Amino acid sequence: MRTLSAEELVVLRRNAHRLRNICILAHVDHGKTSLADSLVASNGIISQRMAGRLRYMDSRPDEQERGITMKSSAIALHHTIDTGENYLINLIDSPGHVDFSGEVSTAVRICDGAVVVVDVVEGCAPQTVQVLRQAWLENIRPILIINKIDRLILEKKMTPLEAYARIRLVLEQINAVMGSLFATETMLKHSLKRDLKPKADEEETGSYDWDAGLDDADDSTLYFQPEAGNVIFASALDGWGFTIEHFAEIYSRKLGVSRSVLRKTLWGDFYLNVKEKKVMRGALAKGKRPLFVQFVLENIWQVYDAVINKMDKDLTFKITEALGLKIHARETKQADPKLHLFAICSQWLPLGKAVLDVVCDKLPGPSSLSAERVESLISNQLQFDTLPLETQKLKDAFLACSPDASAATIVFVSKMFAVDPSNISRQVSPRVVGQALTMEEITARREQVRLITAAKKDGELDGEGVEEMKPKEVLKPVVESIFVGFARIFSGTLKEGDELFVLGPKHKPEVALELARQSSVELPPHVTRATVGAIYTMMGRELEKLSLDCRIIWCGQGPSRPLSRAPPSPISAS
Repeated sequence: MRTLSAEELVVLRRNAHRLRNICILAHVDHGKTSLADSLVASNGIISQRMAGRLRYMDSRPDEQERGITMKSSAIALHHTIDTGENYLINLIDSPGHVDFSGEVSTAVRICDGAVVVVDVVEGCAPQTVQVLRQAWLENIRPILIINKIDRLILEKKMTPLEAYARIRLVLEQINAVMGSLFATETMLKHSLKRDLKPKADEEETGSYDWDAGLDDADDSTLYFQPEAGNVIFASALDGWGFTIEHFAEIYSRKLGVSRSVLRKTLWGDFYLNVKEKKVMRGALAKGKRPLFVQFVLENIWQVYDAVINKMDKDLTFKITEALGLKIHARETKQADPKLHLFAICSQWLPLGKAVLDVVCDKLPGPSSLSAERVESLISNQLQFDTLPLETQKLKDAFLACSPDASAATIVFVSKMFAVDPSNISRQVSPRVVGQALTMEEITARREQVRLITAAKKDGELDGEGVEEMKPKEVLKPVVESIFVGFARIFSGTLKEGDELFVLGPKHKPEVALELARQSSVELPPHVTRATVGAIYTMMGRELEKLSLDCRIIWCGQGPSRPLSRAPPSPISAS
């Protein structure tokens, strides 16, 4: 259920500052799809009670049977932050199994940010390292979700202090990977820069520059730090999640301590001196409980103990009253205590809001594309400086990210995928998904049901005959197998009927320039023309038809990889 009208969504799509293109990355079974369910439920598309169990983004039958994600799927979500500003978030749920790493690459390629999910019990798994490396190479900014904290309570039977030590260890593992990636790239860049220096300078000084370049490199924004707001602690299955900011706001009022001070000290080796009402260092050395244990984890442990372990309804009622929650009577009467726990935690610490707030605040929008990433998209495996000047000028169009019709239309098709004709036949119909049926369609369906019912009564049809009796021209129009392009619009506006140039990965811009100088009507090698068919935005299991759009992830019929409306001569291979 959307809270915005169609007109408001169109306006929102045209505002690059209010758009977020993100993907969910993780090792297999670390909770990506359960997290995606919570985000989808925050928009009312599925029930909150089904979040984490429905696996809404796994639309293929084999994905539901095996319980793993095999193909990337996308959905557009709306979110309103506390200040009242609206955001449109294009979310891609990607596979975590190593056999489907190609799907991860296609997702990362067209996103500006990533949500990295890590199971706190399993820790930093091999595929976690791989997805962090892919996000680093594509120059997209990640945030971290430490998931499945409920396993520390119910499976490992840890105390809050033991759980705190485990969470710290996992966070250090992830940051060690980030530090390794940063050091490798910094040393490589410094090495290339040193190789360009004339050797005569070294001969004159009689010394060699052994500096690796790490001392001067800025790593202030590199690591995941809870106090920086880019780490979320969560249990996607139980529907809760939070950041340090949430509890800093609560306890700043209760304790009379500055909110900014609590934001910096709720995570780390700090404790509260009750007599002096001061936050002091050295909690573990002095045998004190860290603030994160005392004010955060112990409260969560108490909820789980009352609802799951003791199943004490009176104590649970006191906790919900203290938290100011209103739990429906039917939730308290559930035979399964996990359902009661989900109702409490999803109200107390809603996971969808916590994640989407951080996404809107910490991850960049399309208008914040870095120059390095644009050059990488344009040049592919080539050096950007070696491309023709006409091609290099496209960098300005990428950075401007203009939705104007006069701007060059640049679309990057990340992958092509086949769509089941039985499904696409419904989706390519003139009726938009979710739109009410016309009277003609209702009449046709009633007549169809009447014919089948009459045949059953006369005994003319058995179970198999019903399928044979269905008129194909009414139920399932014959539709040829088609491929749909999964793409992102980087500049301009796309609409049905537009004729674009399709540039293959082996396209050479200098060849196209030479043909243009000769006024040749012949298309260069690896360049074709394509007419845009229907354009859709992916909504998980369904495709919603769009009349026009800009700078969003979309699906439209068409071949090959990069698309552009500009002449083929100034376009590069990408």
